[in-house]
Amino acid sequence: LEDTQTPLPYLECRYIKSARGFLQEIHAKLRVDETFVQDKEKINDIFIMDYANRSGLFTVDDLTIINFCRLYLHVTTISELFNAAGTILLPQMFTCRRPAWFNPKTVITLQRRPSDYQIRYRWQRLLQHWSDQHGKIAQSMHLGKWRTPSHQLRLRRSTYFEDGPWPIIYHWHIDCYWEARPHHQDPCIYILNRETTWTPTPSCVPIDATTNGDITLQVLEDPADEHRLSIPTLPALYHEFGDYVRSLPTWEREILEHVEFPSSPDEISQYLASIDTSLHELLLVSDGSQIDTSMSFGWVFGTKTKILARNKGPGYGLATSHRAEGWGMLSGARFLVHLQLFTGTPFPPTLTLISISDNEGLVHRVTSRRQYKIVYANASLEPDWDITEQIHASYDTLNLPRQSYRWVKGHQDDHTQYEYLSADAQFNVQADHLADNYMHTSGRSRLTTPLMPTTRCVFDMDQVSHHGHYRSVIRHAIAVPPLRQYISKKFNWSESTLSDIDWDLFQLAANNYQATDNHLLKLVHDLLPTRKQKSFSADWVPATCRHCEHPETFEHLLQCDNPQSKKFRSKVSNAVLHHCHRFHAPRAFTTAILQAIRDWLDQKPALRTIITPNQMHPAIAAQDKIGWFPLVKGYLSKAWTRYLQQAVFNSPPTSPTRKLDIQIFLSGLVKIMWQSQSDFWNSHLDHIHHRGQKNTSPDKLQELQTRIRMLHQRRDEVLAAHRSHYFKSDVEAFIAASTTRQLQVYLLHYGPAIHDSIKRARKADTSSSILTFDGFTRRLPTSTTPSHRPTTNVNSEVPPHRNNHSRWRPGSASQDRFRNFFSTPNPSP
Repeated sequence: LEDTQTPLPYLECRYIKSARGFLQEIHAKLRVDETFVQDKEKINDIFIMDYANRSGLFTVDDLTIINFCRLYLHVTTISELFNAAGTILLPQMFTCRRPAWFNPKTVITLQRRPSDYQIRYRWQRLLQHWSDQHGKIAQSMHLGKWRTPSHQLRLRRSTYFEDGPWPIIYHWHIDCYWEARPHHQDPCIYILNRETTWTPTPSCVPIDATTNGDITLQVLEDPADEHRLSIPTLPALYHEFGDYVRSLPTWEREILEHVEFPSSPDEISQYLASIDTSLHELLLVSDGSQIDTSMSFGWVFGTKTKILARNKGPGYGLATSHRAEGWGMLSGARFLVHLQLFTGTPFPPTLTLISISDNEGLVHRVTSRRQYKIVYANASLEPDWDITEQIHASYDTLNLPRQSYRWVKGHQDDHTQYEYLSADAQFNVQADHLADNYMHTSGRSRLTTPLMPTTRCVFDMDQVSHHGHYRSVIRHAIAVPPLRQYISKKFNWSESTLSDIDWDLFQLAANNYQATDNHLLKLVHDLLPTRKQKSFSADWVPATCRHCEHPETFEHLLQCDNPQSKKFRSKVSNAVLHHCHRFHAPRAFTTAILQAIRDWLDQKPALRTIITPNQMHPAIAAQDKIGWFPLVKGYLSKAWTRYLQQAVFNSPPTSPTRKLDIQIFLSGLVKIMWQSQSDFWNSHLDHIHHRGQKNTSPDKLQELQTRIRMLHQRRDEVLAAHRSHYFKSDVEAFIAASTTRQLQVYLLHYGPAIHDSIKRARKADTSSSILTFDGFTRRLPTSTTPSHRPTTNVNSEVPPHRNNHSRWRPGSASQDRFRNFFSTPNPSP
């Protein structure tokens, strides 16, 4: 599940195969602490299915059978197919038979042995890539020494050598391992002594031996040869805390490598052991900083009168204020854990330790985590659970009964001077400065989160780790690609043009827009029910504009010369101008964006009549590729943001433009254009439907009349019995004399009946057979009822009910006609 891009067509589990295919489609993967991928047992070992899959010499069916053979034999790597020395292919593996010494207590996959044909032409075909015709390993391969202890091998071996004061060889004979002692004359000959219940131990080593037909063994190699694993080295001793930190895993090293000590770690431990715990509280105050996709943190550790340590560092994952604060609290907790390990001095259990943050949500989560001991799946799905769980586990390791969490209003307090703040609030201000300092010196995006001990699993997508809101993230990943493809095709955009649109700005505006999602969707995708749009599904609706002969699209309505459109153009210009003045936008931007909107509404080339600054030309060129009608829909180029950033930076320090929040300003501009178009659409609907007036809308009445005329044009397509009952003899007189309500009632009752009659008439024409002539009769039910019937009673020609027990037979009164019919050379129809 971590490498989802490599095709594995031979997977036997449908659920894993389906989940892996979906992860591959959304470019995602799951990183888990236990991958369940078996280790290689020897140096230079190769995975069997990895080789077969990458070779390209086998079809999907071949790979499936090879995998079945592997599962039956319970082997994973090539070293398991060869002898202990890695030189000769085992005969049992070549014939795909489990050896006699196979451990029956091994947990295996339930897999039947494939057929001899499949083994011969698929499994043995693969083995020929690694061995010659005599079973010797290929010259291009060299299996090194063992990497796995003998008692942990996936498959038992036939012979083991166990070193000791009296070397012993255990060899499988008949149905158990027999003890073999060395011959007194030949050291390579061992004699089977007695049967045992021995099983492989950590001190034994697999070797190769052959039987001489009796109770003697011929050892093929020196048993004293070095096969054992290397002895693990003792842990190193560190004299400096920085050297100790550099030996830690990467994720801990990077969040602890900037720790500063006013005094040494040993002095801190001595100080903590000597202070009066009833008078002094230990404060660990943390804070975080987040800018765009970068995060940093800082923390200060000490008492109210003395600072013992401080630190700063980075945060990992999608940048949020909550996550940045969490990394600060986690770094402080890990510092306390490693301070104990480095000094070898545990903290006194009577210490009062308070972990403080100015993020109330974080304090609430870590406090709530103490209410349960067993971690359930639902808890792990909470946002930023990985940090919360690691903080809890770290403080749980300290074993301090008087440890707690607290919220503080530190640098957020704008009404109190620093000197008059409490000690924890002053520490919070210092932590905030440390986080800002790291952000400006070493801040960068770190979107991939390391796998921490308590995390167990991380969900990555497009090299970004996600730690919450998994449903929306997955739905977004599966829905965005086809949506981007649809938008690109609709507006005829290239991939580079599509990527140049500021989608973050669009999303910010959509999140705060006061309208229904349905209306906004139709507005931005140009799907409002104009005449042109309705004519695609309702052929009785004309596609032309009510005021001119052009097709009535929403774009045309905005540019049309009718009074409502002119009023809209005036309102949207005034609204954009007022918004730019309210935010103190640069004058050049205000002039350009206002003139571009006016030029587009007047159907003129944009910005051809005014002079624009050279710094604005990249933004204008980028918007030309996107289009100016999409600009009104909210599709702005990222170049506008870059231009405004440069303009704000170059403005005088005392200018109000210097305080311009570009994202808020541009998203507000998008919402103003959306609101202006929505107001125009509502006024357009009020005008054409005569809302608030007693008389009926002419458009509505015209649509009803057109639909009735089109129904009457299909009079000849219905069943013959319905033509006089469903249709009016003079449709124009009926239309002229009926009210809107009467027309609606007629369409409601007779429209479905007419369409149903047309379907039945077509079905009757295509279902005629030889059994329909009058020489055959059928037992019919006593009464029949049409499936769809109008409100008036009509004696219609209804096809009989299909009775499975009805029998077709020659009628008693027409048997002569039946014989004459088949005997006549040219019967009349």
